[in-house]
Formats: sequence, C-alpha cells, structure tokens
Amino acid sequence: MNEQSKMSNVPRQPVLLIGGSGVVGAETAKTLRQLQPELPITIGARNVRKAGVIADQIGRADVVQIDLEKPDLGLSGEKKFSAVAMFMKDKSLYSLKYAQNEGIPYQNISGAAFELSPEIAYFVHRPTSAPILMNSYWLAGTVTLAILSIAREFSSVNSINIAALLDEQDIGGPAAYDDFKRLSKAGPYALMLKDRKWNWAIDDDRMSQFESVDGKVFHGEAYSAPLDVAGLAAATNANSIRFDFTLGETASRRRGESFSIETIIEISGKQQTGSFGNFRYEMVHPKGQVPMTALGVAVGLEHLLGLVGGSSIKAGLYFPEVLIEPSYMMQRLKEFGTNISQKK
Repeated sequence: MNEQSKMSNVPRQPVLLIGGSGVVGAETAKTLRQLQPELPITIGARNVRKAGVIADQIGRADVVQIDLEKPDLGLSGEKKFSAVAMFMKDKSLYSLKYAQNEGIPYQNISGAAFELSPEIAYFVHRPTSAPILMNSYWLAGTVTLAILSIAREFSSVNSINIAALLDEQDIGGPAAYDDFKRLSKAGPYALMLKDRKWNWAIDDDRMSQFESVDGKVFHGEAYSAPLDVAGLAAATNANSIRFDFTLGETASRRRGESFSIETIIEISGKQQTGSFGNFRYEMVHPKGQVPMTALGVAVGLEHLLGLVGGSSIKAGLYFPEVLIEPSYMMQRLKEFGTNISQKK
C-alpha cells in the first residue's frame, strides 16, 4: 500500500484512549503517533490536566474527561470517535457498551481469562454491533504473535512453554498495580493444555522452574490471567501449552542496570530443516513491560481501523493473532527495541 492510500484510510474521528494518561496509556499514545503520524487521538482521563500534557507531547490530540460510572462515559454525545481502547479494569463495562452503541471498534487489555464471560455475553447478544478485540494477553499479544512467527520455522509443534519474569520495580502505574492485586487474589488455578487435554494446573503441575537469561533459576507458577494459552492452542495445534509467571529481579538489574522484562519460550517439535528437539528463545526489552504492551495495543488499533491491511474490520469477536500478521508484529517488536534470540 502506498503512502497516499494509507493516508486516505486514516479516520477523521479520533481514537479514544481511556486511561491514556496512565503509564501504559501514555506510552501507547506515543507509540501510536509514531506508527500513524496523522491519526487523531483523544486522551480520555479523569485528570484532564495530566492528560493534556500527554496530548501536547504527541500532537494532533485532545482531551476529554471520562466518567466510568456513567453509561455515556460522561461524554453526553459531544464527540464521535473511530475506536476505543481501554487501559484499566472497567467493572461496569460501560466502555464496551458505548463502543457497541456507536458501532466502533473496541480493545481491552485489562481482563483475565477467568473473568471474560460478561464481555462474551455482550457480544453474543449484539454480534453485529462492533469489532471487539479481546487483547488480555501477556504484553497485549506481542509474545503470542512472536511465538506464532517463530512457529513457522517448525513443521510440527509438540509443546510450548512460556515463562515470564516481571521485575518487582516494573509493576507499572496505579491501574496496573490494581490489576495485579486483583488477579493475584481472585484468580483460580490456571488452565493448561497437557497431552491434548485441558486441565487445571494443580498439585505437581502448579509450580515450575526456569532459567533467566543469565542462568539464574527461578520458581514460576502457572498463571491464570492471560489468554495466550488458549489462543496458541487454537493457532498451533500443539499437544501441550503452559504459561508460568514470577515476580523477581531481572538479569539487567542484577548487572546494576535498570529493570527489563524477560519472557522465555521453549518450543519442542520438528523444525522445517528436519531438526527435532527442544528449542529455547528469549524475548527481552531493556525498558520493561510498558513499551511492549503499548506496541501491542497500538498495533491492535491499527488493524481494527484498517490502517494496516487495507480495510476496516467487520463486527465480530477477535483475538490478536486472528487480526495481526505475526511477521508484522515481529518486525515492529524489533523496531521498538525488543531483543529476540534463540539459545542453544
């Protein structure tokens, strides 16, 4: 697609980023501006002064005050938007219903696999109202899409093990911290795919060990929040998939540097070259979780709006790997500073 046709696809109405003045929201606004210089953006927040600083920084942006206690979000029909992205837990789901009423795309990253039934119910009752991207994946789908890009090097995949090391200094802003506390307290045992059967990760399956990028051993626990395991199971036909998580000191901080984010991926199977075995890949961003999460949301919005791929998305319920070409995400991850390497 040439630059002129890209420009013609840019909507006149702004994208509404609810929580766009928070840590991840603000980074998403900046990332979206890098990817789409002409896209108008509205920062939706309770604190309009703080949001105004972000709007001034990125340009072609304005601010609205959002009230999640009101069905119209406190907007009173004063503005129209091209899409909505939600960066905090919306217990009323007024943001989703607003997008459905307006017939515009919606993306949420603050849910968990065990608490998505209300969103699914709203979609089932109004399936033709709006495109809904359920992006409550680890780092907003970036890791799953990278795995699917890597999986193209395999003729068959037997198992996928993901282990995430989040630095204690990298929890994020207040909204992210609230999410972390909620998911830690409310989450059930994690679902895992083991030998083609869905099981709760209990007893011996609950805990695991994995090595950080510098060889330090961590104890991880099967994580129930993200949708990655379900999405990868549907996309790869692997026999076994699990996701483990731990909070600790990343290798960069042990070297005296700033915190980073580490995701360790182990894929067992047969590569296209004929090699069979267990293959380890390491994904590290030197600035932590925020840049990768922001990129995942920004790329999701690009695709929902048809700014990549050439046409807007029809109403439906989507996972990121259904909308986004894995190689495109892999390219963007590298451009935005993610280091991805295979280890012997």
